[in-house]
Amino acid sequence: MGKDSLFATADSMFAYEKKTKILKKTVTDSIYHIKKDTLLKQETKQELIKSILKDSTNYLKKDSSTIKAYHHVKIFKT
Repeated sequence: MGKDSLFATADSMFAYEKKTKILKKTVTDSIYHIKKDTLLKQETKQELIKSILKDSTNYLKKDSSTIKAYHHVKIFKT
């Protein structure tokens, strides 16, 4: 919202942030190809996939803020 202001009232209001990790598209493609590879042993496939999933650089961090308001909600914004 930048420098804009927001006024909100409600009988009950809850605000929280949720941080999630999402695998990058290229990583999911890599895992798919490892699973489909017919030349690799099953144990090798599992080890490769585990090492990919452990690497934190393979994830996108997504932060989301949520506000839940209940009963007689009023929100004013300029």
